[in-house]
Amino acid sequence: MIKGGFAVFFRVSVFYSSCIMVKYICIHIRKEELMIAYQRLQSNDDVWLKRIVKTFRQQELTDEKAREILQNKKIRIWMAYEEEHVCGYVLAYVLPRIDMGDDMLMIYHCFVHENYQRRHIAEEMMRRVID
Repeated sequence: MIKGGFAVFFRVSVFYSSCIMVKYICIHIRKEELMIAYQRLQSNDDVWLKRIVKTFRQQELTDEKAREILQNKKIRIWMAYEEEHVCGYVLAYVLPRIDMGDDMLMIYHCFVHENYQRRHIAEEMMRRVID
């Protein structure tokens, strides 16, 4: 998790330094960012889950497996998309603690498709996961 945080911070740093140098690029990126939508997958989002697996894992997911994953209360998936294209996703597992504290959330994957990188998509998905 620390490495992922460092990568996001590094990308943000690079983005801000390039904004200072070229204002036009900064404005253009912000316009594109407005087209990205975010959502947490629900039990009826099997089509989106299949697209995520196809895009990032190059595998075909069966309807049965997709339903099983989406109905599991211990698995949580957030995604970013633009129109019908999956831009990125976060996969997290709810884990019990050994003490009396609340369950914890383990972030297992946080991926952004290379065509959508450097647009703060991972940062925004992680913000939504934490909220």
